[in-house]
Amino acid sequence: MPETRPETQSTSDAMVVHPVQSRPPIMTAGKIMPRVVVDFKTRCTCYFHMAKEKIADDQQVNHILGSFEDHQIADWANMQSTLLIAMKFLDFMTAFRKRWLPRNWEQATLSKIQKSHLDPDKETFEEWATRLQSLNATLQNTTNILDDKKLRAQLETLMDEDLQLLVKRANLSEPQALHDWMVAVQECDDKHQKINRRQAKRVAELVENSMQKRPNLGRTGPSTPTQNANSTAIHQQPAPASSSSISATAATRTSSTTGGYSAWTRTCP
Repeated sequence: MPETRPETQSTSDAMVVHPVQSRPPIMTAGKIMPRVVVDFKTRCTCYFHMAKEKIADDQQVNHILGSFEDHQIADWANMQSTLLIAMKFLDFMTAFRKRWLPRNWEQATLSKIQKSHLDPDKETFEEWATRLQSLNATLQNTTNILDDKKLRAQLETLMDEDLQLLVKRANLSEPQALHDWMVAVQECDDKHQKINRRQAKRVAELVENSMQKRPNLGRTGPSTPTQNANSTAIHQQPAPASSSSISATAATRTSSTTGGYSAWTRTCP
């Protein structure tokens, strides 16, 4: 039988595997997302520094060109190897993004950041801010990346109104490093979250106490056999007969005892 080529395509997202830092990382087959491109770049940079033998800058691309399991990317790397090997590593990553990411990925990522409002019922400030920082990191080496000043302005605008008020009261508008500012805002958010949890607990206790104090207006326990029997007898008792029904019954009884219709004529005056 002819040898079949193993299937390397995948409907899931690609990921970076790098168990041994002194060897090149591997990008698995799958959908190429901006996040995995950043991860690949990071792991490649780590490999260049951790390799047993120093890798010259003009040899870096040559050392990682065989790191792709997806056969389409591998074919592209092989067919364009002469052009790609001559590139600096950062230029190679730019070419990789241009070839394998959607054409408008930068604008889509920036738009996602600008529309990501903080919902305190779903995320803490720390979780939300970390997620936006991760999105912004995918824009590195592009003109759309937000510097610390712009990213802080986005976070201030997109946080919920209650947290905005707490931050304003804490006087955190003074210039400071982004990380220090985020730590201070996180402390405000922690206090805000604790207050919300206490209020939710009090409301739950009030509702529970109110339910316990409500009067029992109906029988809630199970019925006894005697109660069931009495209830059945009451429902099965026939309704009172009307006056016409009583007369008809009496007439029938008289007729049956006197021998029919002639008896009626004999008894009538």
